[in-house]
Amino acid sequence: PIPCVPWQSQTSGHNNTNIRHVHRRHKTEGLVPMADMLNHKRPRQTKWTYVQARRGFVITSLRSINRNLEVFDSYGRKCNSRFFINYGFVPEVNEDNEAIVVFKMDAKDPTLQIKQNLLAGIRPWNIEASGSSRNADGTLTRPKSFQIPIQYDDLNNKVKEAISYIRFLVATDEEVRHLAKDNRFRVTHVPPVSARNEMHALQLLAEAARTALNRFPESLAHDEKLLEDFERYPKFSNARNILLMRRGEKSCSFALHQLGRNMRSVVESVQKRKKVPN
Repeated sequence: PIPCVPWQSQTSGHNNTNIRHVHRRHKTEGLVPMADMLNHKRPRQTKWTYVQARRGFVITSLRSINRNLEVFDSYGRKCNSRFFINYGFVPEVNEDNEAIVVFKMDAKDPTLQIKQNLLAGIRPWNIEASGSSRNADGTLTRPKSFQIPIQYDDLNNKVKEAISYIRFLVATDEEVRHLAKDNRFRVTHVPPVSARNEMHALQLLAEAARTALNRFPESLAHDEKLLEDFERYPKFSNARNILLMRRGEKSCSFALHQLGRNMRSVVESVQKRKKVPN
């Protein structure tokens, strides 16, 4: 019956396997019970697909695996929260954890009007004639959150889009007008603008990451200490999974804070050296 469909989808969703049908050249989903028994490990040891000639699902090893050793598969690069929700476990070590950082402009910023106009499709040089009716929604002054990992080259470009956005937020009037000359301008694809802009963007990133850390009542060190207690937080227990997720977000926020602060110092140091005469 129809009411059972959502329930069946939810209960079997985490076991669904995306399959590329080689013969018909399209993707579909299927339940493959034996493949579902493979545990997660990175880097992946196997690859799999549906092979028409064998009329079945085929798992192929990508490396030599000795007899009596466990065969692993990779469930992909994901944040700990995704692992917990989709698979019911959390890796002890995960380089793809993410943190939520929030950015917004000050409503009194003198460049707010020109930036709002650019986002609304109004050219900056028509700013006096445009008025404020088309950009009164205050998009830039509302908090905008990004859930990002620490790798700049992440597969979904989350970090690049966040850095691009804050470059735009801290751009001067002159820098915005320069960006607007590109008809392909997108706020998620703003390249480095200037040393001044980059330093301010990195400072804003560091501040947002520190704010994210401060939202937690306990410190990162506190969670690290708790995870040393395997009696109270045994492996694969829900208590440990929750703690690992929280530690993962904190460690990512801490890394982003350090990145923003340290890279700002590097850019500032380089700029100072350029101003020193030989």
